[in-house]
Amino acid sequence: MILPKGRLRRVVEINVNGILANPGTADGWCDRAVTLAHTKFGIHGEKWEHWSGLLTRHVWQEKRAIGVAALADKYLASGWQVFLRGHSNGCDVICRALPYLRHGAIAGAQLVAAACEADFSKNGLNDALVSGRLSRVVLCCSADDRALWAARITHPLLNLAANGYGSLGFTGPLAVADAIEHRVRTHWRPGFDHGTWLNAENLFGTMTLLHA
Repeated sequence: MILPKGRLRRVVEINVNGILANPGTADGWCDRAVTLAHTKFGIHGEKWEHWSGLLTRHVWQEKRAIGVAALADKYLASGWQVFLRGHSNGCDVICRALPYLRHGAIAGAQLVAAACEADFSKNGLNDALVSGRLSRVVLCCSADDRALWAARITHPLLNLAANGYGSLGFTGPLAVADAIEHRVRTHWRPGFDHGTWLNAENLFGTMTLLHA
C-alpha cells in the first residue's frame, strides 16, 4: 500500500481492547495497530485502553462506553472521519458507546472476535445503523474461536450475575434488519482462535478488512 504524500489524513481509528489486557505494555495489539495506522495506512491511530477482569468487566462497562464515545466525539466535533475497532469485550464496549455519540456518525466499526450479543436487535447495532449513528460494520468471525465457544456455553449461567459474554464472533450476526443488511460485512477465518486475528502475522491483514 502506498502512503499518501504530505500530512496524515483527518481520519482516525480508535482501538478498544478486551479483557485481561495490560494498558501499560508497549507492544499490545492496540499499540501495534496505532503504529500501523500511521506507517501503512496514512491515517491517525488512537487507543482507548483499559483493564478489565474476567468476572468483573460488567462493573465499569457503561463507564467505558461513555469514555469511548467521548473520545470519538472529540474528533467528530472537529470534522474528522472516525472508525472504531474492538476485540472481544471491546466490541461490547463499542456497541454500548454508540448511543452516547453527540457529534456525528461513526464511518465504520470493526468487531474482531466479538464477545457481545449476536442478535442485532439486542446489541444495538440495528438501531445504530438504521438511525445513522453508524455507517457500516465489519465482523471478523471464526467457528474455531475457543473462547467464544466457551462464552456461548457459559452465557446463561454467568448472565445470572449480569456478566455473561456474547458470542457474535463465533455464531456470526443474527436478526440483522433487512434495511441495513447490505451495510454489514462478515469475514470468516477457519482455524482462527480468539487472538489469532491480532498477532504479529495477521494484524495488518485484519486491519485492512475495515477499509476493504
